[in-house]
Amino acid sequence: LTLTVRTPTMADRWWQGSEVIVKEIIASLGKRRCDSSNWNYDAVKYSISAGLAQVKLDDQVTGNALTHQMTAALTDIAVELHSRPDVKAVVFTAGGFYFCTGGAFGAGVPEDDAKYGPQLEPGAGSFEEGVAGNAPLSRLLYLLNTLPQYKAASIRGGNLGAGISIIASMDFVVAPERKTALSFKEATRGLAACTS
Repeated sequence: LTLTVRTPTMADRWWQGSEVIVKEIIASLGKRRCDSSNWNYDAVKYSISAGLAQVKLDDQVTGNALTHQMTAALTDIAVELHSRPDVKAVVFTAGGFYFCTGGAFGAGVPEDDAKYGPQLEPGAGSFEEGVAGNAPLSRLLYLLNTLPQYKAASIRGGNLGAGISIIASMDFVVAPERKTALSFKEATRGLAACTS
C-alpha cells in the first residue's frame, strides 16, 4: 500500500481569494437537485455524519465515469460542502474496480443521462456545444479544488483523464501501488487534456 501526501506550497495557493469566483459559480448553477438531507442520485452515495462527509462513486457499469449524472451529483456535493463549516473532512471512495475512468463516451451510460447535462438552445453551433459540454466539468473541478474541507481519497484501478483531475483535487490519496494506474489517453495522440 502506497500513501501519498500532498503538502501545499506557495505555488499551490492559487485558490486564495477564490471566494468570489466560487460564489459566482454557485449562483450560476441555480437551484440544485438535492443535498445530503434528500440525496437522490444513483451514481453516487453521499452522507454527512459527525463532521465527516463520505462520498462513494458507485456507477460500476461505466467504471465510475464522469457521466452527466455523476458530474451533477459531485457538483451538488461540492455546492453543499462550500456552505458547511461544520464538515471538517471529506472521504472519497468508489465501488467496483476503478475510482474514476474519466469522461463517459457512451458505453453503459444510462439512457436518461442527458437530463442531467447542459440544455442547449435549438440550432446551437458546435462551438456552443463544446463550451456547454465542458462547462459542468470545469465548474466541478474548480469547486472541488477550493473546498474548505480536508479531502482524502482511496483509489484503485485504471484512472483516466478527468478522473485524474478529481484525484488531483485531493489533499491525501491512498492507492495500492500494483493495482492503480493513472493515464491520459489524449497524450498518446499528441493532445493535452485541458481540464486536467
